[in-house]
Amino acid sequence: MFKYIIYITPLGMMYGSAGAFLSPENLVGRSGAKFPPEAATLSGLIFSINKINQEKLPKHEQQKLQQELSDNLYVAGPFWTTNDNDKQNFYVPIPWSKIISKKGVD
Repeated sequence: MFKYIIYITPLGMMYGSAGAFLSPENLVGRSGAKFPPEAATLSGLIFSINKINQEKLPKHEQQKLQQELSDNLYVAGPFWTTNDNDKQNFYVPIPWSKIISKKGVD
């Protein structure tokens, strides 16, 4: 189902938390910004860039390509890796409602 890995860099310039965080930008109206971005946020960015790149095409062609993207775009994540040399070996978050340990499932 998934054909590409989208790798967002540089992480060093962003706050590495999955929750909302406080920064100077958030104090002026962007409160609740999150990193890493959720899959829905990333798919919205892909749609926006795709639309900008199609501005010179005829309207019917733009609509056809947007519909095709809408029907075939699947985005999952966020995932992360600790090894820049092996970007295909990444961590997948588990839901906090199901914690698995050596003693059992909580």
